Amino acid sequence: MNDNSTTTPVAIKDPGELTIIMGSALDNVLTDALNEVLKDGDNLMDQAMRVPMITSDWKRETFAAVGDLRKMVRSRITAAEDLRLAWTGPVNKAIKRINSIFKGRVEPLEKADEHVGQLMLKWSREEEKRVKDEQDRLRKIEEDKALAAAKVIEEEARIAREQEAVAAAAGDTKGAEQAAEVARAAETKRDKVIDQAAAIPVADTTVRKARGLYGSTSSVRKVWRARLVSIRDLPDEARLLIMASEDARNEIRKALKSMLDPRLIELRDSGKCDALPGVEFFLDDSVTVR
Repeated sequence: MNDNSTTTPVAIKDPGELTIIMGSALDNVLTDALNEVLKDGDNLMDQAMRVPMITSDWKRETFAAVGDLRKMVRSRITAAEDLRLAWTGPVNKAIKRINSIFKGRVEPLEKADEHVGQLMLKWSREEEKRVKDEQDRLRKIEEDKALAAAKVIEEEARIAREQEAVAAAAGDTKGAEQAAEVARAAETKRDKVIDQAAAIPVADTTVRKARGLYGSTSSVRKVWRARLVSIRDLPDEARLLIMASEDARNEIRKALKSMLDPRLIELRDSGKCDALPGVEFFLDDSVTVR
């Protein structure tokens, strides 16, 4: 009887389903295959354990027989490894293919994310400068107003002091005291105006948060970073890694990371840390989108 029906592929949306479907069946297949390859493995292990421990009692024949035993043991190890590679080879190729497919689709999105992230960072820095410039302009206006007012008050105080001197010279004690009181009041007012001008607050120009219609929350904050400025000045343990390998980038990165991470944490928490020769620490903007 001919079966002309077609087989519909199973659509697996959750990779976990594939693991469940294949798990027990795969275990059984591999166990059966390994049992066949290593069917005399237990016997060989027993023989190995029965080899005399006191080698001074061995004969040449003993040495040769142990060599045969070892060859048989190693042949089973090789057979098991060949079986493993026969299974893992296609799986590894499949993994590489999966990674390649995902990378090909995700990498452009990552580049797009980096692109818009740089634009957000650029705008935030421009906005910070714009706000700071505007705040400086307004501050300058207020300072100029305050200093102009202080100058007028200073002139009032000067005139009052002159009147005090004239009254004192004329023997007008009461008039001198009144003029002195006016002068002191004017000087106190002048000092207060100058202090208020100096205390005009500086606005926080950092773009803290911006909420989008999609539900995102974008923010900019200052973070401590580190950059390598001189390999020659690095500590000995890092320089030795460079000398020991022509391509020690990963080793250098790991060594530097172990030195930098504790310092960056200290900078984040307290704003200071121990210096590290050859490395510069600096504050940088970081954009976060949640």
